[in-house]
Amino acid sequence: MIEKSMSFEAYGDKEKAEKFVTRQVHRLTKLGLLVSHGSRNSRWYEPSEKLTKLVSDFSMEEPLNKKAVLDELVMDEARLENEISLALSELEEMRALSV
Repeated sequence: MIEKSMSFEAYGDKEKAEKFVTRQVHRLTKLGLLVSHGSRNSRWYEPSEKLTKLVSDFSMEEPLNKKAVLDELVMDEARLENEISLALSELEEMRALSV
């Protein structure tokens, strides 16, 4: 993990990469997503049941239907343009009546 994190520009040297990985492992352990085993010098980590369930639930989700989302956004845009046009025409009519 340290070698992989060193490939990022922000964690180019080994010391920064070690600190980054240590913080992330500590954070995951505090959240209960990793379980530590062994003494301090020979510690290893395993994913917890909570993490396994989280990952499996995430992979079971249906991918978004991009076309349906795009179609809905286009319809919303058209509706909003019509509402703006109507409001502007009402404003012009009010202005004409006030003169």
